[in-house]
Amino acid sequence: MTLCATSLSELGSVALSHLEEVEDVKRQTGISSSLLDAWVYLFLENKKFDIAETVSKIHRRHAMEFGELATLTFTEHMREALRSGIIQEIGTDRLGRATFFVTSKRETTDSKLKEEERLLFDIALCMGTRLRADNNRCQMVMLINQEGANILKGDLSSLATRVAKFYPGGVDKMYLCKMGRMMAAMAKPIFKRLPPIMSERLVIVDDSDIKKGYLLELFDEDVLPVTFGGKKRLRQQGALVQYAE
Repeated sequence: MTLCATSLSELGSVALSHLEEVEDVKRQTGISSSLLDAWVYLFLENKKFDIAETVSKIHRRHAMEFGELATLTFTEHMREALRSGIIQEIGTDRLGRATFFVTSKRETTDSKLKEEERLLFDIALCMGTRLRADNNRCQMVMLINQEGANILKGDLSSLATRVAKFYPGGVDKMYLCKMGRMMAAMAKPIFKRLPPIMSERLVIVDDSDIKKGYLLELFDEDVLPVTFGGKKRLRQQGALVQYAE
């Protein structure tokens, strides 16, 4: 796919109408490439098109990447978490957005290790929202397997807050699957307390939705895992070790 003159065209006419503001933000942040227009627009939209606030948010994102991610030490627990399949890239959705599969029950309950897993998710988010030749949107989606996980004990709320803070609009959808009716009912009040940029992007997908082929409308069957109605076999232990390294 050929990269377009301005990646705003990937987001539609509304985004294109804000090209002037996007250019203003780029001038103030030292961004020259029009291929990053969509990435800039996501920050601008999040800040309700306030130029100064958008510039500040982009500077905070830059400081986070260079202050935290560029200097992190990859620990054995982080490798083990990746080997376990806590998060892995499985392909793209039908709109070409990078798709990551998350297995919530593999998240640690050890408060001392949660920060290391948070850094893993930051790495995945940076990878998923980067500019790609086949994805000028700089967006990704997450398929989250909640089977066997307790949403009240997990880190979904902190993940959503982190996404809103540093990756606004970058994670376009988070599909929460196999949650169970009781957990879904308990989760809804939690979702309402999240920033709108995230609460509006959380989608609960129950087993009946999966059986009806809802996810197949969004993902090719070769991308969608078998247990979610597709044909994809997720990475086995050996491949996960390779992925972690």
